[in-house]
Amino acid sequence: MPSTWKAPADQFDYALDFTPVLVAGEAITTIVSISSAQQPGGTDSTAEIIGPTPPAIDGAAVVFWLQGGNLGEQHQISVIITTDQNREYTGIVNLDIQEF
Repeated sequence: MPSTWKAPADQFDYALDFTPVLVAGEAITTIVSISSAQQPGGTDSTAEIIGPTPPAIDGAAVVFWLQGGNLGEQHQISVIITTDQNREYTGIVNLDIQEF
């Protein structure tokens, strides 16, 4: 499961690569959903963490905007996709809000 970090003020695109689960020649056709839950506890943090730019398919990856968060928080981002082979996959990214 991939993980990344950002400072509270950082805003940037993040690409979640689905290559490891896709069959040769399989393509992402739809982003079913993208959501974020603050950990522990699972409180919905989608509006805070996932930016206003709509997520996009870029080859075998889904690209979405990260924003916000407070120092010390942890969030789990879930991206659900479907493919041209009628498969559905869920990708998870762990996000830590920190400064270096």
